[in-house]
Amino acid sequence: MLAPIFIKYDHQINQKAMLYPYDQSSVLFKDKEGISREGKYVLSMQAFVEILGDEGPEDCSNVYPEADIVQWEYLENPEKEAGSIEVL
Repeated sequence: MLAPIFIKYDHQINQKAMLYPYDQSSVLFKDKEGISREGKYVLSMQAFVEILGDEGPEDCSNVYPEADIVQWEYLENPEKEAGSIEVL
């Protein structure tokens, strides 16, 4: 099994080869206005969705298309979110 890759991406440095997080990964992302937000990346929407605390259905006011995000990083190990269990 391959080790997980942790990427901190700055859109301003490499605009053509932007890599995106795994689907449903928890991420910290920054929009073009420089506002940092916490949420998840949703592959089917090709967007970052800010988590507002109520965990309700996605509201269009908290959905940010890939093109609007200039930087992102994982909040947790993406392998853990994929259903693996850590044994101590």
